[in-house]
Amino acid sequence: MIDKLFGGKSAEAVLLFVYAFDEGYASEISSFSGIALNVIQKQLLKFEDAGLFVSMNKGKTRMFMWNPIYYFLNEFKEFLKKVFLALPESEMKKYYELRKRPRKGDKEL
Repeated sequence: MIDKLFGGKSAEAVLLFVYAFDEGYASEISSFSGIALNVIQKQLLKFEDAGLFVSMNKGKTRMFMWNPIYYFLNEFKEFLKKVFLALPESEMKKYYELRKRPRKGDKEL
């Protein structure tokens, strides 16, 4: 939907994923979107260079999240909210099916 505006499907995938979950790492976004890992990594670095994202290491994993001091962050999130709500229901459903919280050890899937 916004791929042409931001330069490709990888940009759209990264932005919508981070909008939905507030943070993410490259292999997680890659497996979720089906886009090659190196393409997602390059896109994350572009957004970090632009100041939109910041990253931090959690163990061996580099997590990317919104840069809280980015000047247009609130306006950008409002734009992404409108884009997210305009997604087809089948695509929006993917974001709600991904479980991000830990699960109790003895609980069945």
